[in-house]
Amino acid sequence: MKNLRSQVGIQSYCFRGFKTLAEVLPRLRACGAATVELSGVHGDFTNAAQADAMLAACRDAGVRIASIGVERFRRHWLGNAQMLAHVFAHTSPRIGLCLDTAWALDAHEDPVALAQKFADRLYGVHVKDFVFDRAGRQSDVVIGEGNLDLPKLLALLEANERTASVIIEYEGDIDNPVPALTRCLQQITAR
Repeated sequence: MKNLRSQVGIQSYCFRGFKTLAEVLPRLRACGAATVELSGVHGDFTNAAQADAMLAACRDAGVRIASIGVERFRRHWLGNAQMLAHVFAHTSPRIGLCLDTAWALDAHEDPVALAQKFADRLYGVHVKDFVFDRAGRQSDVVIGEGNLDLPKLLALLEANERTASVIIEYEGDIDNPVPALTRCLQQITAR
């Protein structure tokens, strides 16, 4: 990925405690980001009438929309390397992967190994980090402070020209996510 550090964005779902895009965009900018992946929390993607307003709000705030995300699937069966390998063996290279690092950790997969194994299909990454308690329950932490090997992941992403989207996800601190998201962004841009 060329210019990884300048292309990193934040998933608007991180700001789910704020229900309007007008509330989200200044907070996103306060973190130091200029790219967003919009969540359905902040816009109805099935309503074409909202599209122009969402585009204008982001443009006016100096924010680039990388994609839309955090959309739900009815079936969750693609969470391991074997299933991904099976799907990719039977589909066009146009079918890619948006790897969520924390959910890979939750599935007992190594997200860095997955990024390497599926590098030719790795079109996007949700960078998120977890720690686990003794019962195996996950908690969000600032990326690089949990179980994710962030330096190795960033090295792989910088070498991968296919990866077009690197989006930070942090779901803690619902009422004030800006400090943690700022640290998440710094963890990537400081390396």
